[in-house]
Amino acid sequence: MGLHLYSIHHSDHGLDAVERVVGAVPGLAKRLVSADSDIRGAVVLSTCNRLEIYLDTDAAAHPGVADAVRAAIAAGHPDVAPADIPLRARHATEVLWHLFEVGAGLDSVVVGEREIAGQLRRALKTARREG
Repeated sequence: MGLHLYSIHHSDHGLDAVERVVGAVPGLAKRLVSADSDIRGAVVLSTCNRLEIYLDTDAAAHPGVADAVRAAIAAGHPDVAPADIPLRARHATEVLWHLFEVGAGLDSVVVGEREIAGQLRRALKTARREG
């Protein structure tokens, strides 16, 4: 099993990069799971300052997963080329640490904001609904 996080985050890439890909969010998790046999599950967290894609894969970290993420984003937003999509990658326990920081509101524009917990809950519900 591999746990991976690919993100476009305001602090790493700027708000413009996040805004460019927001149109690709609907159906993104489903596109990822159906397009790559190594991806068993996906949860997509999209807020005004981040796009985070949490993946459960059969394989350890490899460049093909990042390529699949870029392709799935581009497929949902034809104005964005895969090569133009910046991603930050995290793997294994680093993903869990980051998720806890996000859920606690420690990785937000306004530290301690509570809205992120609801956004995480909705992202998980959407992922379960979409299979």
